[in-house]
Parts: sequence; structure tokens; C-alpha cells
Amino acid sequence: MKAYDRSGVDLLSLTSDDEIECAVQCKGFFKVEGLADDQFDPIAKSIKKFRDSGLETKTYVLVHNQDGRNRDVAEKIDQLLADLVASGRADRALQWDRHKLFSALQDALWKMIEERISQQADFMIRQAGMNFSQPADIVSKVPIQLSSLHLIRGSRARIVDVDETSTESDLAGMLDRGGDRWAVLTGLFGSGKSTSCLNIARHAPSRVIYVPAADIEPEKGGVGTHVLMQDILKALSIFADFDEDEKGIFERLASAMLRKELSANDSSATLIIDGLDENRSLAGPSEITRFASALAELRCRILLSTRSEHFNASFGNYDHLFNELSMKGVPKRIPVLHLAPWGWQQIIALVEQVSIQDPENQNFSVFLEAVRQRQSGGWDAEFLRHPLFLRMTLDLIGEGMHPAKNSSELISLWTDQKLIRDLKAARETPVPITDRDEFLHSIRNLMAEAAGLMVDTDDSGRIQLAETIDSGEVVSIAQRIFNTARVSLHSIASTSLIVPVAVRYRMSVPMRFSHRAFQEYFLAEYLQGKGLDGDEYPLAVQEYLKGL
Repeated sequence: MKAYDRSGVDLLSLTSDDEIECAVQCKGFFKVEGLADDQFDPIAKSIKKFRDSGLETKTYVLVHNQDGRNRDVAEKIDQLLADLVASGRADRALQWDRHKLFSALQDALWKMIEERISQQADFMIRQAGMNFSQPADIVSKVPIQLSSLHLIRGSRARIVDVDETSTESDLAGMLDRGGDRWAVLTGLFGSGKSTSCLNIARHAPSRVIYVPAADIEPEKGGVGTHVLMQDILKALSIFADFDEDEKGIFERLASAMLRKELSANDSSATLIIDGLDENRSLAGPSEITRFASALAELRCRILLSTRSEHFNASFGNYDHLFNELSMKGVPKRIPVLHLAPWGWQQIIALVEQVSIQDPENQNFSVFLEAVRQRQSGGWDAEFLRHPLFLRMTLDLIGEGMHPAKNSSELISLWTDQKLIRDLKAARETPVPITDRDEFLHSIRNLMAEAAGLMVDTDDSGRIQLAETIDSGEVVSIAQRIFNTARVSLHSIASTSLIVPVAVRYRMSVPMRFSHRAFQEYFLAEYLQGKGLDGDEYPLAVQEYLKGL
């Protein structure tokens, strides 16, 4: 850098071809005020050094720590920069005082935040799509039941205007047309809540911040909108590939910007917090109240999603949330959209999509004819009305498998077929495969043991599911099961249902099961293997354990 310093360059960035993409000259003066006349000469000297150096750059930036009050000196510097461009040494040359510097940094950081939030949403959509053998677009028109939450200041919230009938509607379109600033989305597990939310995030015309609630891990006692913004950025792992010192700085800066964007009265953004039921830290009234306080300041559109059974069972806790919101200016009525079980129209639409992807597969053709005639083809009709189970069913039908007896057997059969399908493609594995069945058994054991570690207890002693597990723990399990000292994180993610939460990371990264149902099922397998009952475990785990 000494040679560059002699050429009037303090910082630079190079292209892959070692061309100078950006050259920066920094000038600091003891008196921080408007440019003084005697400060022009050292600035001019630095610009001349670069012009005479023979170096060329796409962008030359002169940065100084003064403001722009002295326009005479600033304009003289601008003329020197224009001459630098005319000389061919730079495609463009900029003068940044401290205000312009901060403004440019803010613009660049916000652009990075937007790009990385979008990349993270795409990453999660790809992860979800990779679970199944055939790609399929979202079925846009699905059965939705409508009701409203009536917020009364100082009183309990009430659910009103309940419509027991379901209307086949486009969820994203309903939210846009309704114009409501708040909305709640509910549905049974696997009913398509996360898929719908991700689809909104991917295709909405305005800015959307999608964050899985499971990944928000507020510190105990943490309150306030700024803390929530930091938690959201950490949950999205926006800066996971930065080193620890840089990550902390960028998260603090970005959280302030995110708060400003989402709190603006004219904000066009939408914040989606998906899966409140999957966050243990929102289990009690006091936690819900703090969460509500953090959200109440925001003026963007907000969509909260949760399992309907959790919403109904925990409504006493949610009452604290809605009471807190009613006292802080949130609209008096919040629409509640419930994703109802699919009907034949949605089932046929999805089967048609999958059949088109693989027209040579007669199994799909036969099944498509059956559902067109409102028949289930020997499969449990409830599987077909449940989007997640329907996707699994279609994978098994494509392989010519016989109908599963219950949801436990369905997930078990589907897991084996998915892993076998994945192994047919060239991919890294934890160890070389000499016996496929033994390898599948080991991978299933790995997932069961990971699920066994992903638990915690609440204040009453009941067991709750943890949202994530550190990649180091997963690698340690794999090393023991496969009896090898070297297992890469990528090899685990590419041959199991455990995936990293971030699109980019450095050393370690939180990991989760690619769907909550898989975590619940493999926890049931873990309990069965240990000969344990599931009385203290969530109901879904108990149901899978019974099925096993």
C-alpha cells in the first residue's frame, strides 16, 4: 500500500482482473467545520499525485471530515476532480464531506440489507422446494376462512365476524386489497402458511421483510423496537459471513436503519413474522406483552402467522399482545385469515402441476384421473387435503409406493425415498457409501439424535422444541455415528433434512429441520429408540410416537 499511498490513494478495491475499481483519498483536519482556504492545497496536492501516478480507476473518491458550508473551496475541489476525469485517470470522481459520506454509507448499507433479505427469502424457498422430487408452483387460490379480532382498550380482545364458510382466494391479493396494516394468518401445521408467506415476500411489489419467528431469540429482559430489529437481523443472518467484530457493528447500524424504515408513517414495507408458535420465548403473557410493545411503534404492514391450534389454545397469552396493541394506536380490528383444508380444486391443481413435470410417469397419470373423479386412489383422503402431506404422497406415488397407514409411516417412507433420490445425484456425503441401507440408517439416527438435543423445558417442566441447533453439535453427532474425525457441514445438509438457516456464513451456523413436522417426527423416533414415553412432549410429537 505504500506505493499507492505515494500515489494519493489511501484505500482501494480491485476487480478480479486486478484493475482498480475504486480509489479513495482520505483527508482529516483537526478543526471539524466548513472547509478552510488553507485546507485546499493539501487536498489539491493529493489529487495531483493520483493524476500524475499513471494509475486509472473507475471511481475516485475524495473524503474529508469537513462539511459543505464553504462552497467556494468545495467548488474548486470539484473542478480539480472534473479535470481528473477529463485526464482519463477516472471514469468518475466524487467529493464526499462527512455528511455525504454518512449518506452514501447509509444508502450502500440499505442496498446490502435489501439484497440480502431478498437472497435469504429465495434461499428458504429453494430449501423448501428441494424437499420434493418435482418442482411445483404455489397453488394461488386456496380456501380461506375470515374473521376479525376486535380490540377494545382495557378489555379483552374478541374474535368477531366469524365466517364458517371458506372462500377460494389469492392470499396475497386479499392482503393487498384489504389495505389493513395488521393481519394474522392461521392454519393447521403444514397447511401452507410458510409457503404463502414466502411467496408474498418473493413477489410483493413493495419491500417485504420475511423472518421466521423461530429464529428470533431475544435476550432475557430485552425489550424495545431497536432490540427487536437487532433480533430480526440476527435471525436472518444478514451478516453471518462477516467476522464477529464487523458483524456487531453492521448489525447495530442496520437495526437503526431498519427501525427507521419500518416506523415511518409513509412506510410501504411489509414485515412478516412467520410461525409464532415455533418460538419458545413467546410462550408466556409477559413475553407476549414485551413483543407487542416492540411491534406497536412500527407503521409498516405487519403479518403474523401461527398454527391455528396454537393460536386457539394460547389465546389467553395473545390477549396480552392485543391488549397492549389496542393501547398503542393499532387499528381496532385486525383481520384473521385461516387457511382451511384443501378441497378437490386445489388437490387437482397441484397434481396437474406435478404430472406435467413428469408426463412419462404413469403413476401420476393414474392418480390424476382418480382425483379428477374425486377419488383418493387408495390414500387417506386427509393426506390429500393437507398440502405438506400431499406433496409427500405425490413423491411416493411417483415411486410406485403403496399407501401409508398413518402420518408417521408417511413421513418415514417419504424420508427414505427422498434420501435415496438425493444419493442418486452427485453430492458430498459424510463418508463414502459402501452400503446404502446402512448409510440411510445412520443418517436417520443422526436426525433423531439432533432432534433429541433440540428440546428445552418451560417453567412448568413441560418439554418444548428448540428452534435451532448449532452446526458444531450436528457435526459432532455425525463424527460419532460415522466414526470419522472429519465431517463437513455441507455433506450433512446435502444428505439429511437438517439445513443451515443462512445463505452465507463463516465458521459455525445455526441449523434447523427443513420443516417443523420433520423435527417433531424424528424426536418421536428418538423417544421410541430410547424407550421413553412422550407424555411431557408437545402433542404433535405424541401423535407421531403413537403412529410409530
